[in-house]
Amino acid sequence: MVRQASINTLSKHLISVYPNIITEIDVHTGNYLSSKVDSHQNEMLVLGILLSVLQQKGQVAIRISELLDKSFDEHLEIMASNLIDADDGKSGSSYFLGSGNPKDLDESATKTIRGGISGIKLTNEILAGFVKSGIIGDATSINYETIEIQFPLVRQVDWIYLSRYWEAERTVVSGIINRLSTAESDTMDSFPSNVDEVLTKQVIGDDKSNSDHEIKHSKLLAHSQKNVTDADIQQRIHQYLKDDEGRTESQINAVTTALRDRFTIITGGPGTGKTRCITTLLAVLFEFDPSQKVALAAPTGKAAARMMESVTQNLEALQIPESILQAIPKSASTLHRLIGWNPGMGKALYSKDRRLELDLLIIDEASMVDLAMLARVFKALPDRCRIILLGDKDQLSSVEAGAVFGEITRTLAELQKEIPKTKDGQKSVSAENHTHSESKYDFMVNLSHSWRFSDESRLSDLAKLINSGDGINSWQLMQNEDALGVVNPKQMNLIDTVIPRINEIHNQLLSQIEKFTKREQKESTSEDFNQQVAALFKTLKTFQNLSAHRRGYGGSVMLNAIIDKVLSEKLRKTGKTTLISEDGEWYVGRPVIVTQNDYNLGLFNGDVGITIKLDDRLMVSFGVDPKTNRLKIVAPSQLYNIETAWVITVHKSQGSEFDNIMLVMPDEMSPVLTRELIYTAVTRARNSVEIYGHESVWIEAVQRQSGRYSGIGEMLGQLIAE
Repeated sequence: MVRQASINTLSKHLISVYPNIITEIDVHTGNYLSSKVDSHQNEMLVLGILLSVLQQKGQVAIRISELLDKSFDEHLEIMASNLIDADDGKSGSSYFLGSGNPKDLDESATKTIRGGISGIKLTNEILAGFVKSGIIGDATSINYETIEIQFPLVRQVDWIYLSRYWEAERTVVSGIINRLSTAESDTMDSFPSNVDEVLTKQVIGDDKSNSDHEIKHSKLLAHSQKNVTDADIQQRIHQYLKDDEGRTESQINAVTTALRDRFTIITGGPGTGKTRCITTLLAVLFEFDPSQKVALAAPTGKAAARMMESVTQNLEALQIPESILQAIPKSASTLHRLIGWNPGMGKALYSKDRRLELDLLIIDEASMVDLAMLARVFKALPDRCRIILLGDKDQLSSVEAGAVFGEITRTLAELQKEIPKTKDGQKSVSAENHTHSESKYDFMVNLSHSWRFSDESRLSDLAKLINSGDGINSWQLMQNEDALGVVNPKQMNLIDTVIPRINEIHNQLLSQIEKFTKREQKESTSEDFNQQVAALFKTLKTFQNLSAHRRGYGGSVMLNAIIDKVLSEKLRKTGKTTLISEDGEWYVGRPVIVTQNDYNLGLFNGDVGITIKLDDRLMVSFGVDPKTNRLKIVAPSQLYNIETAWVITVHKSQGSEFDNIMLVMPDEMSPVLTRELIYTAVTRARNSVEIYGHESVWIEAVQRQSGRYSGIGEMLGQLIAE
C-alpha cells in the first residue's frame, strides 16, 4: 500500500508528481487521517489530501456529489486548471501536473503514485464506513461542544469538512441566528438543537414547517435609558439623511434596520453611502443612548484607517453636534487587534471564556474577512452585542479560506426576491418606520444608488455590465467612452505603456518633495509640513496601476522592478545621486506598501508610504497618524515587509480609491481572472479606467465567477426559514 511508505518518501513522491498543487502539509494531513482508519486507508489518504489542498486554495469544504464523481487524478486536474504558478505565471493542468517539466519528475514516483492512488474514487459506502468508524462525524448526531475532540472530519448533508472549518461555520451561523431573536441566551447553548435534522429533512423533501418558530426583532434602541420613542429616532434619521430627490430612502432603511436588529448586513458598491449610514447610526445612537460601548473594525490596517477617515468626513458633512461627536469612537481597529489575536500561540485574548465589553461592533470591508477570523470575532462578543457588517457583495473574497460575506449575501438576496420594492430597487419605508414588508430576511439592506458616480457615469454602467457577466457589451463600452479605454497589447508594448505615466507622477512628487528637503527635524510635525506630505499622497492617488497577478509577466513584482530601475537611473543620469541610496534600492519618490503587520512600528498590511528626503536622509512617510496628528516617519532600514507600490495587485487595492486606474491583464486567460476581480479593479476608480489586455481574455474573465462555496449559505437560509 502506498501509505506504508514513510511520510517523507510519500511527500516527495506526491509533490514530484503533482508540483504546485500538493504540499507537505497536504500529505501530512492525509497521512494523519489515513492512520486513524483500519480499512480503505488509501481512500482516506486521498480525501485528506483533497480537503487540505482545497483549504490552502480558499475552500473550506467539498461537496460530496462532486467528490464521488471523480477520481483523485481527475480532482487534481481540475485544481490545476484553476491555479496559476506564483513564480512565472504559467497555468493549466499540463504544467501543474508536471508534464511541463518532464526532466524534474521522478519516474519511479510517477509510476508508484499514479499506479497506486491516482484512480481512486470514493463511494457512499466507503463514506458511510468512515462515519461508522468515528473518523467522520455525522452532523445530525454531533455533540457540538466536543466535536473538535470527537471527529477530525464532519459530514453535513452534502458537504465534507475538516472539523475546525465546520465548527467555524456553525459558530458564525449560530451567532447570527441567535441575534435574530429577542432571546439573549448563550450563543452555543441556544443554537437550535435540531438544526441538522432540519437540514437533512429539507434536503430529502420534508416540507413540514415549524409554525411556532418566528423570527422576532427588538425595538429600536431597546437598551436606551432615555425616554425615547421610535418616532423620535426616525425624525433624527430623516434629519440627517433625507434629501429632495429621495435617493436616501434605502439609507434610511439601512439605519433603521441596524438600530432595530441585533445583526445587520449593509451591502453596496463604492459610493453607495455605507459609511454615511453607519455615521448617521452612530450619531443617533449616542444622542439617545450615550452609554453604548461601540467598536469600529476592519480586516486590515489600511481598511481600518480608511474606515475612520470616511467616518470623520461624514461626521463633518452631517454637522453632528459637538456633544455627540465626543462620544463617537476616534479610531478603528483591525480585527486581529480587537480580539487580541496571537498567531504564534493560535489563540485570542478575547474568546468565549473572556468576552469583549461591547454593545455594538461595526465591521467594514466584511467581504475581506475570512471564515476563521469571523468565527473568532463571534466567539469574543457578548450575546448582547449587535453586529453590523458593511461590504460589497460583488468584490473579491478573503485571501484566506472562506467566502462568508459573499455566500450569506447571495443566500439572502435569493430569499428577498419576493419582497416588494420601491422605484430605486429598495424595500419601501415610510416616515413612521414601518416597512411594507414583514419579511424575516430583511436584516440585509442593499444600497444601489451610487453617490460617487452620476446617473450618466460610464463607470457605473461598466460596473453593472461586469456584474451581469456581460463581457461583450462591457468591452464595447470601454472602447466607445472617453472615461474608459483599452490598450491593445498587439499595438503597444506593456513597458512603453506603463513607464511614461509613472514617470510623470514621479516628477510631480520630486517637485513637491524639493520644497521640504532642507527642513529641520523639529519642524517635521508642523501643520504646514503635514499638509505638504498629505499633498504627496494626493498626487500618488491620481493614478494607480493594478495587476491581476503578483508574479509572472505583467505582474506587480516584474513591473515594479523595471520601474524602480528606470526611475533610479533617471535620477543618476540627471546628477541627483543624493536622492538615491548607495545600493540603489531606495530613491526619493518611491512609494511602498506594507505586506505584513508590524505592531512595533504601528504599520499594518496595506499601509502605503512615500520615500522623502528629510535632514539629508532618505526617510519613508506613512502620512499623518490620526491618533496623534503627527507624521509617521520611518527609516528605510527599519522596513522589512514592504514592496514597491507603483503597481499593486487588485487584491491589495481593496478598500482604496484612486482618481484613475489602469488594469494590466495577462495575454492569456488566467485562473485568477474572474468577474469579482475585474469588478473590484474597475470600481477602485473615481474618474477613468483603462485596460491593458485582449478582448477575448476580458470577455472570458467577466463571464467567469469565483467558485468558492461551502454549506454556510444553505445552512443559514434553511435555519431562517424554519
